[in-house]
Amino acid sequence: MSMIVAKKYLAVLLVLLSLAGVSGCAVVAAGMAGGGTYVYISGWAKQVHNVYLDVAFEASVDACHSLGLKIQSKERHLSDAKVRALDGDTEVWIDLDSKNPRVTEIAVRIGYLGDKVASERVLAQIAKEM
Repeated sequence: MSMIVAKKYLAVLLVLLSLAGVSGCAVVAAGMAGGGTYVYISGWAKQVHNVYLDVAFEASVDACHSLGLKIQSKERHLSDAKVRALDGDTEVWIDLDSKNPRVTEIAVRIGYLGDKVASERVLAQIAKEM
């Protein structure tokens, strides 16, 4: 491995470690879900999509229906939206934030402590519905 490549890996590692240090006991993970990169921090799985907020919101509602989640509430505003649902007795939070007119960040949290696998599944289903 060349010295330049080793330095790049070290730089990425240092950035990830600093992110983990800044956010307390956060878990930082990156991977592929639904065709895009996501991050899992402090119980929230987040993914950015190149879609309008309205499209992401409708896909989130449709994903809840597809996964058999019981929607408790949904609200949409000019630059953000929220969907609250139940998976049995477990609460599901889906928060959408418009970063610009064509870019929306979708954040999913399952339960009070977060469930990485379940959150990834919801994100993947939302991406599939878009």
